[in-house]
Order: sequence, then C-alpha cells, then structure tokens
Amino acid sequence: MEKIHEKSAEQVDFISCRSEDFQFIFNNLRMELKDHNYSQIAKGYVSRTLVDKSFQHTINSLHFLLSGSAVLSFNGQKRTLLAGDVFLIGNHVKCEWEYLEASEEITLLFNIYLGNLDDLFASVKEPLIIQGDTEVLQKALYLFVSEDAVDAIQMRNICFDYVTHFLKSNTGLSEHIRKVKKYEIIFQYITENLSIGITLPDLARATNYSVGFFTKGFVKDNGITVKGYVHDKIMTEVEQLLVYSDVSVSEISDKFGFCELSYFTRWFKRYKGIPPLSYRKKLRSMAAK
Repeated sequence: MEKIHEKSAEQVDFISCRSEDFQFIFNNLRMELKDHNYSQIAKGYVSRTLVDKSFQHTINSLHFLLSGSAVLSFNGQKRTLLAGDVFLIGNHVKCEWEYLEASEEITLLFNIYLGNLDDLFASVKEPLIIQGDTEVLQKALYLFVSEDAVDAIQMRNICFDYVTHFLKSNTGLSEHIRKVKKYEIIFQYITENLSIGITLPDLARATNYSVGFFTKGFVKDNGITVKGYVHDKIMTEVEQLLVYSDVSVSEISDKFGFCELSYFTRWFKRYKGIPPLSYRKKLRSMAAK
C-alpha cells in the first residue's frame, strides 16, 4: 500500500493575510428570503414599488427576467430591460416598470443583514441592473421549480452571487461594519427585546454602557436617539405586519408592549396621520394595484 506523504509541522508556514473584517463578515452575514414566485406577465402590465411619503418598504426584490422585455422608470430616467437581465430594487427605491411584451420572471423578496443593523441595501437610491446570461437564468428556473434540496442550495448560491455583485455599489459597507461592531450588543438587545417599554437604564444595565453614552455617543454616531431608533424599528415591524399578515391590530399592540390599544393607536397616528386599521387598508390597496 502506498504511503501517503506527510509534512512535519516545521514544513508548514501558516500565513494570515486577511483583514479582521473577514471572519466578522463570514459569521454575521445572512440573507433572509421573505417570498418568491415565478410569473407569466401580460404585455402592458405595470409593476410599482410600494414606497410613498408615509410608507418606507423594508424588503428588497431581486428579479430574473427570463423572457420578454420591460421599461424601468425611476427619478425621471428610463432603462430598457431585456431577457437575461437581472435587476434589484432596494427597499427604499421608488420606481415602476412596464412590460413591453409577454414576459416570464422569477422574483425573490429578501433582506440581507450584517449583524442587527439595517438591511445592507437600505441606502441604495436607484434600481441596480446586470445584463445577465439567459443560460444562467434558464438554469435558475430549473432549480427554482425543483423540489430537490441540493437544487435549492444551488439556487440560493446563484441569488447570493448576484446580490454580492450588487453590494459592490454599496459604498457605505465599511461604515456599516464599523457601526455593527461598535454597537452590536446594543442592536442585538433592542432586536431581541423590541418593545415600546425599552428604557435607557434598562439598556445601560444590559449592555454595560452608561446612560450618558447613549445620550451622546450613540446619537453622534447614528444620527438618532435610542428612543427614535427603537420607535423606528417598531414602526418598521408594525408596517410589515399590517401589510403582509392578518395579525389583528390588538395583537400587534400587545406584541410591542403597548399597555392599551388606544395608546398604540395614538402613537401610530402621531407618526402616520391615520389609525393603523385605516393604514392597513390604504397600503393593501396600493399593493393590489
């Protein structure tokens, strides 16, 4: 039997040339799929993002245009989309696209996070487009409809490759990493205990920071008070529940620690101008268009 060649410890030099961000990104980057579908779309159909002055969508959409064509309109600009193209609509981007002919498309709704801070595409201001490969997209369709677990992994890898390519346009990634590292324990506590009742003393005790740090350092780095950050996080969650679930307003109120439904209604109306139930009807009407 042939002996396998062995190296002694003296013959191996381990050289570390990675930045300290490498392991942090590797261990903390996560992509969450919210919904997915394959669509056959009629000529003339217009799709719009669910973004207006009173509602900031918090889910990105990744589109694989398998066949057909469309015109994408945003910020007074127009871009033609052709079969094989892949485009990503960030969660704060307002745009619409009209299909110029019968088309086929795979759509995935997702978020991508690094730690417990905002979605990595939250700062993107316009749609991102790649002139794709029709062969790759046809493979994606095969994987998408397959019920095999390994095929699902391959489909995820294809999606992740495109998302990674789009992330190159996110010039704020380094600053995002800095904030996550500095405030991760704080963001994690808030995420895991999200409630209107979170107080600065509670947060200080749980994270070993002083109350003074939250009133000065946190505001300086993040441009928002802790109370404002917590309220924004709650509002984001509430909006998603109102639009994408049938959870009752009373249950939503209880979920985020409001002592009475009337208090939740007043709080919500102060931010959005209308009661939560009316807001749900308005947004669902927008989504159905």
